[in-house]
Amino acid sequence: MQVQGAKLQFPPVQKPYPTLYFGGSSDAALQVAAKHIDVYLTWGEPPDQVAQKIAKVRQLAAEQGRTVRFGIRMHVIVRETTQKA
Repeated sequence: MQVQGAKLQFPPVQKPYPTLYFGGSSDAALQVAAKHIDVYLTWGEPPDQVAQKIAKVRQLAAEQGRTVRFGIRMHVIVRETTQKA
């Protein structure tokens, strides 16, 4: 999708643009992250899987002459008891 003539009503404080966060595990998603994203987010998967994904994104970003920061997305389910959670 392309947008033409769009304007922000309030310009971003961050320069030159707001930090872009993104997640996805497909090959296409990893390529997008490497080329365009500032912070790549992965799920709270087993540590070896997270390490492999981070290494892959770092490699792809380096091929683009870029570096990417990383974060982990997690959902916390809180209830009064483990059984209720």
